[in-house]
Amino acid sequence: DAEPHLYAAQLDAEGVVTIAGEFELIARSTDGGNHWTVLHQGARSLFGLAAGPNGRLFAVGQEGVILKSGDNGKSWSTPPSGTSAILTGVWAGADGQAVVAVGVRAILISRDGGSSFAPAPAFASTAAGNVYSTAQGAGQPGAQQAVSIGGARGEILRLNF
Repeated sequence: DAEPHLYAAQLDAEGVVTIAGEFELIARSTDGGNHWTVLHQGARSLFGLAAGPNGRLFAVGQEGVILKSGDNGKSWSTPPSGTSAILTGVWAGADGQAVVAVGVRAILISRDGGSSFAPAPAFASTAAGNVYSTAQGAGQPGAQQAVSIGGARGEILRLNF
């Protein structure tokens, strides 16, 4: 039996924990980690995990993979990312539409709930030369949302939706 490394965890307001890691493992515990339910498995490693409103989940990882669930992890789709870069972080906005995925020389944005992704135009030249590990944001539905993107050498970028 393989014991996958785990790289990302998400804790929601009700205490539900979702984890992601090697072999595209996504698992969930609703009882403080005593029991786990596997939501997804595959071949690649997943390094980032984010939860959005209305049961939306996103995970990102090797080979530019983006996994998306609109039903709280019951089913998954793989929207095209347009990259083979290793993706290490993902953020899902409170509006249900904005999603940002980051990684090795990559900053991708979606404005359609994660159905499609494209390089962030404002950071195309910057992203080509750096590694980004995390994306975190704040904002309320119907208002501007700001995303902070952390990178190598202490670089911090701000992206507004």
